[in-house]
Amino acid sequence: MNAVAAETPPWDADVRLADGRTVHLRRLGPDDDDALAAFYDHLSDGSVYSRFFSPLPRSSAVQFEHPASADDDRELAIAAECGGEVVAVAHYRRVGPSEADVAFAVTDDMQGHGLGTVLIRRLAVAARAHGIDTFVAETLPDNRRMLGAFHDAGFPFEHHFAGGLVHVRATIAGTTPRTAP
Repeated sequence: MNAVAAETPPWDADVRLADGRTVHLRRLGPDDDDALAAFYDHLSDGSVYSRFFSPLPRSSAVQFEHPASADDDRELAIAAECGGEVVAVAHYRRVGPSEADVAFAVTDDMQGHGLGTVLIRRLAVAARAHGIDTFVAETLPDNRRMLGAFHDAGFPFEHHFAGGLVHVRATIAGTTPRTAP
């Protein structure tokens, strides 16, 4: 690997999806409020509910995607852009010494094309570099696409139902996904 490639963060990349479209991955920054607001305005009520487990006002949703710090050791938020618009967001937040909560949302028209899988894999690369070896997540039982993204990412994971939610635990360290992102 050359020096330039070694310095390129895993979230700063162009990625081709299963349907042939290309998305650009980048870190979310403090100046992204307008882009995030437009992103949440494009999500259906069902997608907002799946992400936040409530009909959260879209203006409130924006605040959840900004990391509280610029410290990738604790948290990282990335966006996927297509045609100059944010079409997906994902983040991790450390919740234990080697464990991070992960969440993502994808616009309705981009769901089902592998973007969630790409986001999980890219976050895993960044998280592993900071000593995180496990992702945890909670989802609604009918959110099969999120469970599918974890499955398709290729990391060993387990899930169980409790308290009305599906709890997911994925091992991301020491494992390689079945296919490269």
